[in-house]
Parts: sequence; structure tokens; C-alpha cells
Amino acid sequence: MFRPGILLCAAAIAAGPLAAHAAPTYNVTVIPTAAGTVNTVMGAMNNYSGTAGYSQGSNGSPWTATAYYDGRPQTLHYMKGETAIANDISDGGVIVGTLTQYSGYNNAAIWYRGELVRLITGGIYSNSEATAVNASGQVVGAMSTTERSSMHAFVYDGNQTIDLGTLGGFDSFGADINDNGAVTGRSSLIGGRRHAFVYMNGTMTDIGSLGGDSAGVAINNDGVVAGWSYLPNQAAHAFIYANGQMIDLGTLGGWSSTAADINNAGQVVGSSSVGNTNHAFLYTDGDMFDLNGLIDSSLGWTLTAAADINDKGQILATGCMAGGNCASVVLSLVDGEQFYVPEPEAFTAGLAGLALFGWLRRRKQA
Repeated sequence: MFRPGILLCAAAIAAGPLAAHAAPTYNVTVIPTAAGTVNTVMGAMNNYSGTAGYSQGSNGSPWTATAYYDGRPQTLHYMKGETAIANDISDGGVIVGTLTQYSGYNNAAIWYRGELVRLITGGIYSNSEATAVNASGQVVGAMSTTERSSMHAFVYDGNQTIDLGTLGGFDSFGADINDNGAVTGRSSLIGGRRHAFVYMNGTMTDIGSLGGDSAGVAINNDGVVAGWSYLPNQAAHAFIYANGQMIDLGTLGGWSSTAADINNAGQVVGSSSVGNTNHAFLYTDGDMFDLNGLIDSSLGWTLTAAADINDKGQILATGCMAGGNCASVVLSLVDGEQFYVPEPEAFTAGLAGLALFGWLRRRKQA
């Protein structure tokens, strides 16, 4: 997931909150879902109107990995009866996620153009899951090191699976990888605490916390991390980490918040409590905005969480109507490029782009 952001200058961080900026405004586009599916949740978005997530059939069937790209909703292929969830989609159309087999074991999965092309496992009895993929096709996630053992963060580079180790504890989890190969996630420490980390050039670095456990969830191409951390009072707050400092982003007035993604403009999205409910937020230029205040209220949407933000400033969110019907939606800047949703009759397979063979070949040469 996991679209990256600009590096914050040390002077701005030291100076504290920035002056208020004009709030952006957005149009709302509902992401079409495949026929016969319900409970569709899109959790990742690329820069070219592609999203990935999961859905369920109206008959209560297992969760199905699904995506929207080439102008149409698509179900990702795997064995019938298994459960699959797509976690990220690259600009090149590579999708990664997790497939649960009949045996009950999870395997990290890679799809391309809807076809399952590889399972990443640490052995016949090992569990694994893939969380993100970068522009070069490097995949990050977590897998068990031995049968039913603790999980370790990994990077798969097309040739080998690299165990990233831990911060001294038993387990770690890789959440995101930027285009330079830097990884963020969380790891246990000696004694059991868990902290956010950055892994770069073969070294895993503890980036600290706001007083309790913490986790990195997204990292940009400048190495800026977005995530969440518990405070000493046990409330969880979203943070960004840059220039060796962790900055508390606060909340929308409620008890807690958590970041979900950061883009190459340094904008962070996530969810914050507001009273007894949660609202999606955008953090930009030092200010946190409730996304519900940045859309036309007459549309009837309540945006409860934002999952992703791409480099065009488009935001992937979950929205619910007054009647309780919810959907995945994309917010596009009113004066910016809009999310592409053609008329139904214009849906095509759209095989434009790189061939699978070419992608795999490049991965082996990387």
C-alpha cells in the first residue's frame, strides 16, 4: 500500500505546527464491483485508476481477492473454495496479497493481470503473507521461519526471499517497501515490546515510539514513515517519522488515530475517532482535516476511513450512506485528474501494459 511522501525539513519540524493552509476539496467516485459480490473492500490504489482488495459473494462464499483496473472490476484467480485477499497494487499492475489454502496455511501471493503467478512460501508448512509491492516488483511481507514458528519480515526480489530479522525479539512484520528498497513495519524487542522499524541496506533500525508500542505502515521514497503508536495513556495516535524524529499527528478531536498511507507529496491519510465514531482524515502541510468536510455533504456519504493516497492526491476511502450501505470510493481533487470509471459498456479486458514474461524477466535481472 503504500504510496510514498516528501521529506520534511528539520527546521519545519523543530518549529512545531505549520500555519493553516486552505483545505482542498474533492469529488467522490464509487468504485464499481463485480456482479454477484457484496462487502467489497478496496484497500490499495495505484496512480493509474487501479485498486485492489477483497469481496464476498452474496451466497456467503469465502473472501475473494479482487481488483479494479483496465476500466473494470476483476476477480483474481486461485483455487475455488480458498480465501484470498489482495493487499497492494503497483503502477505496473502487479498485485500482492494472501491466499489461505484448504490446509489452513496462508501463502503470500503475486498476481498479474488477474492470474496467480507465484506463491511465496518458506516451506511446505510455513505461513506467509504479502503486504506491499514497489515499482521494481520487490515484495514485502512476513513469513514463519520454521514450521508454525514466529513470523519474520521478508523481502522477495524475484530470485530469493530475504529474512529481515528482528530488533532483538522473536518476530517482525514488513508492512511497506519504497522504490529504493527501504522497508517499514514493526518488530518485537527483547522483553516483548514492539516498535516501528526501518530496514535499509541490510540493517533494521528501531525508530522508537510515542511512549508505547508502535508500528510503521507506509514509507515513501525519501524514507519518511507513517504509522501509529500508543501514548503513555494507551491512546493510539498517527505519526510521521522523518530526520530522526517521530511527530505525533494528533486526532480529529477524539481519543485515537492511525495512519494508513503517505504519498510523494508528504500527505498522510488514515482514520481518527470523532466522538463515538471514526472519520477519515487527510494530514497535509501540518494540518489534519476531516475528509467529510472536504466533500459535498449533500451526496450523503460519511467517510469512516482512508486507506491509501496516490501521487495524484487521489484518496481511497470507505464511505457509508445513511441507510448503512457502504462502498469503497475514490476522492479526486475538484481541480485535479479524476479517477477513471468508464460506462459499463466500455469495460474491456484491456491488456495494455507490460507482458507477464517481461515483468518476471526484469525481476530476475534486478
